[in-house]
This record gives sequence, structure tokens and C-alpha cells, in this order.
Amino acid sequence: MWPFERPEPDGLRVLVPEPGRVRIEYRQAFPAVPPTIVCERPSPDISLRSFEAFHVLPNGGLCLLRGADQWTLMSRTSDLLLKASGWVIEYALLRAGAVERMTVSGIVEDSGLDACISTTAGELT
Repeated sequence: MWPFERPEPDGLRVLVPEPGRVRIEYRQAFPAVPPTIVCERPSPDISLRSFEAFHVLPNGGLCLLRGADQWTLMSRTSDLLLKASGWVIEYALLRAGAVERMTVSGIVEDSGLDACISTTAGELT
């Protein structure tokens, strides 16, 4: 649920009561191209696809890389899974009305939403 190196914010389990679940799809060109990570739980509404603000691709995969140059032959799928974990949490914030769009870099590297997680969880209880 919180696989990041910093402490888990208070209330995370209220905001996200059950862990997300993703499906990893490897294409023939892997590892030259990244796998597609599709979030099955929660499943983003189809109306959110193709909108940059939500990081969901038209095929339902999560947009977890800012540019094609972020994936190399040495990149690891596990790094994308960290980003997918962050996506699930940001999506919960979005659905709770705490944010209007997801962050550009994601919460793996950016602690800017940690306080928002706690505040939003407090409002939900």
C-alpha cells in the first residue's frame, strides 16, 4: 500500500481501504519498451482516458513515464509498480475531491501530497 521510503501518512488506510490491483502486460518488444500497467482496482472510469490530468492512456494503461527516454533496457518493472502504487493513492485523492489533477512526478518522489492524504482521510471519517 505504501512502498515508499518515507513514513506512511496518517489516515492512508482510511483514504485507500484496500490495496490497488494492477495487471502487467509485456509486449513483444520488452525490454526495449516498457510494459503496460493497467489498474484493475480501482478501475479508472473510461471518461478519464486520454486526459493528461489523470495519467490514463486510451487503452486503459497508466501513464507512468513522463517521456520515452525514461525507459531504458536497464529499467525495472518494479519501479513502475512503485509509481502505480502512488497512482492508486492519487486517484483516491482525486475521487475524494482533494485534488483536481494528479501530480506530474508522482508521489514516489514527491512528498507534497503526504499532508493532503492525512487531511482528506480525516475529512472522510
